[in-house]
Amino acid sequence: MTRSCHIICSLCALLLLVAMAGCKQVYNPPAIKAANNYLVVDGFINTGAGSVTSFNVNRTRNLGDSTPSGIPELNAHVAIVSANGASYPLTDTANTGTYTSAPLSLDITQQYSITVTTSDGRRYSSDPVPCKTTPPIDSIYYRQPNDLTVYVNTHDPANNTHYYRYDYSETWEHDAELTSPWIVVNGMITAADSTNQHDQCWTTAPSTNVLVANSTALATDVINDFAL
Repeated sequence: MTRSCHIICSLCALLLLVAMAGCKQVYNPPAIKAANNYLVVDGFINTGAGSVTSFNVNRTRNLGDSTPSGIPELNAHVAIVSANGASYPLTDTANTGTYTSAPLSLDITQQYSITVTTSDGRRYSSDPVPCKTTPPIDSIYYRQPNDLTVYVNTHDPANNTHYYRYDYSETWEHDAELTSPWIVVNGMITAADSTNQHDQCWTTAPSTNVLVANSTALATDVINDFAL
């Protein structure tokens, strides 16, 4: 009797699981299905002497789109505008949606905003904000218990920053598993040397993650052991 009950209970559980699986339906929220085309402006206004400012101006894509990244907003007019009315244009010289200024030495006592006028005449402007001095990075180090992780320490002795965003450029060295002391140049076998080897190369790319930290819950304006 006990065994029969066990078999019946197991069968009931199996039927319940099948019923639950049959009740599942795909749900696509309207925000995913809608043909969204929002403008995204990302960057910082750099105010150091001779500093260059860059902003990425792109359009959003839907989750189901085949485009792997944002859609560059081309032929826009982008400018840094100071509170006293001075304007500093940024140009997209490579047609990639990245607008870059000439080297500038902006007055750090002024407030600045960014304005974007798209090719169809729509104009967008950020609120003017005061300049802040970025505190220096105290130290950078890494740990490698399993994978390699880089950490950063920062603090603001003036206790005036509180919100931090980090970005970086990384360079990777790629080494081929197989190497050859010979290469072919113009149909001729030639000895490979440091000037023409093909088994080692490098790629450099900017960070793509949004890395933010804050010290608002601390008594001092300190960021410790932040993983990049």
